[in-house]
Amino acid sequence: MAQSEDLSVEVREETGTNKVKKLRAAGTIPAVIYGHGGDTVSLSVPADALSRIIHRGQRIVGLTGGVTGDAFIRDVQWD
Repeated sequence: MAQSEDLSVEVREETGTNKVKKLRAAGTIPAVIYGHGGDTVSLSVPADALSRIIHRGQRIVGLTGGVTGDAFIRDVQWD
């Protein structure tokens, strides 16, 4: 089994279409963590790091920064 790669994330308080467009223009991608009876957390993730992880086929990543722990990439949406 492949070892998980660490992904630096930041918690984002602002949501909405215009805020997300600004995030993407700055080179980050919006992400959301759900699960295990905890609160939903909105994050921003560096686009290049996440793209590299997805293309390698990894599904489990270690989160550092605004949130710590492991996360399972369940769904990816492309626009």
